Amino acid sequence: GGIANVGTIDLDVKVNSTIGTDGDLKINGTSIFNAVKTAVGDGVNGWYRVPASIHGGNLNSLYGGCDSGGANVKIYGVKVNGNYLVDNVFDNSFQLKFAEQLK
Repeated sequence: GGIANVGTIDLDVKVNSTIGTDGDLKINGTSIFNAVKTAVGDGVNGWYRVPASIHGGNLNSLYGGCDSGGANVKIYGVKVNGNYLVDNVFDNSFQLKFAEQLK
């Protein structure tokens, strides 16, 4: 599985150091570590738009890892077609949920 019909993928991300054995950032198996480092900066948190030529209209995998050589990746957020990807969230409100409503 994955996400099809992808127009844009935006990553809120930070990369440090240089690509290592496990320290890399990949979309669909293709490294974007150096492209992010060039566009956003080394050790700088910022948004990066993945080129369509890299994702090809699909998001099948996203990998961010670190290694003992100092290379590391931190992914703070992912947007696909302008929508944040969230994990097991059914409600984004701050209302308290009660079993019974007050009348």
